[in-house]
Amino acid sequence: MTTIRRLVLDVMIPLNVPSSELALKLSKLTGVDGVDLLVTEVEHRIEKAKITMEGENINLDAVRTLLDKTGASLQGVDRITCGKRVVG
Repeated sequence: MTTIRRLVLDVMIPLNVPSSELALKLSKLTGVDGVDLLVTEVEHRIEKAKITMEGENINLDAVRTLLDKTGASLQGVDRITCGKRVVG
């Protein structure tokens, strides 16, 4: 079975949800070793962010569920890296 080792996500985060709190929650998911959250734009009530996650076996469904629970919105998956190791 192939595992997801890196995800790059385009996410909209409500301003009432601290991006640092969201990054910490994502980093605690099973299979996630690290999270990098870069705020790319701040609008009236939201932040747009690129979230890069790396780990041994990232569960995309668990990531989506956590984002939904926090009120964040997944706009797109920009990159998925799978296999025995991370390439590039």
